[in-house]
Amino acid sequence: MSLKTFLEKLLPFLYNAAERAFDDLEAEAQKDGINGSKIAQVIKNNLDADETTVTALIAQETGMDAVDVGAALQQIGEHYGITDGSIITYLQGELKKASGTLNWNGLVKTFGDIGAIVLSKGKITWETLALGVGQYIYDKYIKPKS
Repeated sequence: MSLKTFLEKLLPFLYNAAERAFDDLEAEAQKDGINGSKIAQVIKNNLDADETTVTALIAQETGMDAVDVGAALQQIGEHYGITDGSIITYLQGELKKASGTLNWNGLVKTFGDIGAIVLSKGKITWETLALGVGQYIYDKYIKPKS
């Protein structure tokens, strides 16, 4: 049973609160939240691809140009303390280490959440994400395509 199904059955108002919180975001912030999750998903789906390929795939999936993708990845990297080197390589490595463990999905969700915060320039906050907005974005916009 998915988290969405569990929440809908156990606490329908809770999942609906996430949807309402997402709907209350400005359209640009909604797009940024979705793109943050897409970045994480592209990296997850391409653990052995080189940085250039992953960057191109992120640009294709999000509609962002390569320069904006690079800037977003640099800012995400700063959240992980990576100021030189590739955040893509780092995230691929972390996901490879977590493969087959309970940490796998948590890492992807965290990467997506940080991406959403970075891309939205703070319009999406940890408090917003705590309402379940990140999970809502994944369930509605990412999971059906992955």
